[in-house]
Amino acid sequence: MKRRILLAALGAILAAGTLPAHAQGVPEPKTDFDLGADVRYPKDLKVVPVDDKTPAELKPFAGRWAGQYNGVMNFVVTFEKLASDDDIVYVHSVGITPAYNIMRKLVARPKGAVHYDPATKRILAQFEPTQTQAFSITPEGWLKVEYEEKGTWNSLGYMKRVQDVAGQPSGAPVPAPFKMPETN
Repeated sequence: MKRRILLAALGAILAAGTLPAHAQGVPEPKTDFDLGADVRYPKDLKVVPVDDKTPAELKPFAGRWAGQYNGVMNFVVTFEKLASDDDIVYVHSVGITPAYNIMRKLVARPKGAVHYDPATKRILAQFEPTQTQAFSITPEGWLKVEYEEKGTWNSLGYMKRVQDVAGQPSGAPVPAPFKMPETN
């Protein structure tokens, strides 16, 4: 009887989502890879620091984030500009991943619209007509990234902030000046 009550209580806790994400099976983001060697950055990368004009809902996204898709593919996201809900620019860098047939480092800025959706509290981006990416901040402060190639695959990644930009209110140390390694 006690066992049934305990199992029912655990089921209710999981259903309510009151356990921390790592206890629910969300892995701690892996960031121990070499950010300079495992991914590449565009030479024209220019980060616009957040300031008093930056919308409050966008400030938590600022900076550079690192993690893995599906526990396999190293990737880094750098938010370059968070000027308004419809004026967002970021760079998505991916490392070599033979398991996904990615044999060279990839770097891209979305070609389509990037905007913040206040209803879902997510930044939404369109890479190609069939490729979408969505970013949200978890209660633990991680960046959750959902990538979808319609009809082909879905990838999920969790990222840790690895570098802030000036004015970012995360409490992490702010490097001065903000610099990124450049590779071809």
